[in-house]
Amino acid sequence: KTAGSKRSATGGSKGCSIPEPERRGVTLAQLRKAQAYIAARCTAAGWTSTSGDTAGQPLRPEAAAVYDFDRYVVRPLTQQRRCSYAELVATKVQSPVWFASHWWGEPVATLVACLMQHLRDRKLGEDSPYWLHVCAYRPWDDGGATALDLGTAGFRKAMAAVVGTVCIIDPEARFFNRVWCLYETYVAIAVEGNGETPHKHDVYTAVRRGEAVGCTDGLAEVDS
Repeated sequence: KTAGSKRSATGGSKGCSIPEPERRGVTLAQLRKAQAYIAARCTAAGWTSTSGDTAGQPLRPEAAAVYDFDRYVVRPLTQQRRCSYAELVATKVQSPVWFASHWWGEPVATLVACLMQHLRDRKLGEDSPYWLHVCAYRPWDDGGATALDLGTAGFRKAMAAVVGTVCIIDPEARFFNRVWCLYETYVAIAVEGNGETPHKHDVYTAVRRGEAVGCTDGLAEVDS
């Protein structure tokens, strides 16, 4: 049963090893498989919310936050290999094209909706990877994704290598109360944004179930 559940979440991927955390991107197809796994398992397995005012209450699939994804999907499925979720679902290095900054209390459903709209607006291929900390870090040893030296941490190296950063704003805008999100925004605008290579900064939010809107840095490819 566990093996079957794992296959449904990973799409049958045998996984791989990616030593550099900054190269552990995930595609929208891989995130949608995770979303489908949450929808199939959440109610049946009796998951409860892990964060906020709803902590301990029965969890609805559409309300499952990134914190819940980490607890019920990432950690259990990566424990045996002690790897990151990206290494579990990928078959090779997936260097990210965009860095996604978001609050972990954001529902997975709205996060995916925002990234899907961003992918369409930027005319990215469905196999274009995004860097998300929850998928890139190794829960068992961190794998360098977040180091004490922020300048050498995997997420900083990822930000330096991508086209730009897309900030996903949750419906309650709690993104702006999270120090980590604000730090990533600062790096995107003031550090990488002033570097030799242009670094774009887009902002997206979900407006209703399955729909999202965004502001892009410059003209979006869909409008050109």
